Amino acid sequence: MNQIQFFSSPPTAAQIADTVDEGCYILEPQESDNRAVVGYIRAENKLIYGYEELIISMAEFSGCSTDEALEHIHYNTLRALPYMPSDKRPIIVFNAVALKLAYENSIAEKSEIPWQNISLEYLSQWGEQNTEQLNAISLFCN
Repeated sequence: MNQIQFFSSPPTAAQIADTVDEGCYILEPQESDNRAVVGYIRAENKLIYGYEELIISMAEFSGCSTDEALEHIHYNTLRALPYMPSDKRPIIVFNAVALKLAYENSIAEKSEIPWQNISLEYLSQWGEQNTEQLNAISLFCN
């Protein structure tokens, strides 16, 4: 199973540089996008960014509205992902909190589910008692 290293708070540029291996793609501008980093998969050398966190950090960093930040992220970031080499492109997830809860639960239960196969079906089976926390989760461009 690919081990995901989650960050408890947004990492600094120095913390990211110390964590990732050479060749890891890091979204720009790092001043805002680093605040959206929620995890790292060492075996894949890929950073995991929270979709909502990208929008919020872009709005806060640039002073634009969340609608403008949403448009910017969709046009300039999400559309760029398919042009990056698939073995290097970062992962962007909806609801990073749900991903962390599902992943930690799978470790606690000693059941091995690969991170790329976390499904809504698995989340709904596990999270019937946690439906508020486990709304949609999607992985882009894996």
